[in-house]
Amino acid sequence: MPYITDTELEELNKYRIIYKRNGIWQSADAIETLEQDVDEPIKVCVMALALLGCEPLWSCCGFDYKGQPIHKSHQYGRCYFVLGNRLSVLGIYVKLLYSDIPNKGFWSLQSAGDKSIDLHADVSNVIKQWDTPDSIHYYETLSMHIQEFENFLMGLHESFLDEVTLTDTNATFKDSIRSWQYPPKKDWVIRKSDLLG
Repeated sequence: MPYITDTELEELNKYRIIYKRNGIWQSADAIETLEQDVDEPIKVCVMALALLGCEPLWSCCGFDYKGQPIHKSHQYGRCYFVLGNRLSVLGIYVKLLYSDIPNKGFWSLQSAGDKSIDLHADVSNVIKQWDTPDSIHYYETLSMHIQEFENFLMGLHESFLDEVTLTDTNATFKDSIRSWQYPPKKDWVIRKSDLLG
């Protein structure tokens, strides 16, 4: 039976880390457009928020989803949209609070610096064995809140702009921070007709 020394095991583990990291960077580099890089479960929400003049900057669905690229990671249990610090964001949040959508109380708004606002829902599953990211049921509660929020946003379609171009925030950081590594993606042109057919 082959034997591996502690030193060899340590070296093997280093190579595993390097191999995994290289796979993550290859995955990130393979995505070319901002549209492809946005988490699939919240893509319609990002589009609607953009068309409502909210300037989406960053976003996360809060869970792993089937078919996601290998480089994706999440702030588990939190769906968020970091938006430009605009009056339109506050207006939409007030409409949300006064709407009749279920579970609106899970959505909160807070400052994310001078130039941005964080609109998010924090959720944990009541069933404890489902409240770990590796549970196949982990996504369910957030997925329901995302769908309710999407329905709410789509109900505001009469206020949609005809077209908006989103620029990847990573491009701004890469231009100003020498060690910024996440590869910027090509602009995403979002049209009202993309959502309303």
